[in-house]
Amino acid sequence: MSDLKLRLLIIMTAAWRRRYAIVIPMLIMPIIAYAIGAMTPPKYRSHTSMLIQETAKMNPS
Repeated sequence: MSDLKLRLLIIMTAAWRRRYAIVIPMLIMPIIAYAIGAMTPPKYRSHTSMLIQETAKMNPS
């Protein structure tokens, strides 16, 4: 067996041993994200204030 095949076998074996730690978050996180998205308000309000300085008075001091 080449070194690359051996490394891939080790990585796949480790991933198989940790399969629940890999798959469970992928199944639970979309459900949690949907629940948080459903609880937030659908419309947002925002406002912006702009400070426009006169050209004759460019020095703020």
